[in-house]
Amino acid sequence: MTRRRWARAITAVGAVVALFLSACMSGPSRHEGWLRSQKVVASVTSEALPGRSFGEATSWLVTATLIPEATVDDMAALVEAWPSRANRSQLKLVRPASHGPQLSFTAWSQQAITENRWAAFARLNLTWPEARLSINGAATVELMSCDPWAELT
Repeated sequence: MTRRRWARAITAVGAVVALFLSACMSGPSRHEGWLRSQKVVASVTSEALPGRSFGEATSWLVTATLIPEATVDDMAALVEAWPSRANRSQLKLVRPASHGPQLSFTAWSQQAITENRWAAFARLNLTWPEARLSINGAATVELMSCDPWAELT
């Protein structure tokens, strides 16, 4: 093999190794570090989202459990900042129920989708402030003290 062919072969192997390592080594530490630096976040966990193609960076579902005293405005600030940091990952915020109803919201990496979902979340929270509210895959509202159908009629 000539020097030129060796150089091409080594370059090609190096490119494949770099691509493989960049896809495998892209962890959630950047997301987790940012969330841990937020005063309303109590804990953070991450899990890889399925469905990536070979060579694509891993997408993550990063779950941040908030302090019980966190407000909807605190959640809104995190949701607003997420799309610019997301890099195809999702952020799930969970506020435990000890200082009010449990609230859960998943922000996606696309800003327009996240804004629309958050607008629905905020509207539902204003309508039923004492309800347990979750917008992850779908919206769920659990009212503890009344019949939701009576509320709607």
